[in-house]
Amino acid sequence: LPFAITITEISCHTNTGTVDINVEERGQTTPNSAGTDALSSELVCDSNQEETASFSNAGFALDTWPTLTVSAVASSPTKLSVTVRGTID
Repeated sequence: LPFAITITEISCHTNTGTVDINVEERGQTTPNSAGTDALSSELVCDSNQEETASFSNAGFALDTWPTLTVSAVASSPTKLSVTVRGTID
């Protein structure tokens, strides 16, 4: 990101089944290294809109990458939609 942000909401849904996600703050020069999770626990996306505004790390620094991570999948979903909302600090 070219500026610092604060995440205010993460929402998601699938076409079927479930997908467990989180968003990590990763360094720009080390995007393949594990980062700091935004959520204190994974958000379980299903065919209904799921959302959270509870974060353990909502502030992402300048020059970091918000990276979607998937930790579990069940019942063979073929589509996942994720929306991340936030403010520029």
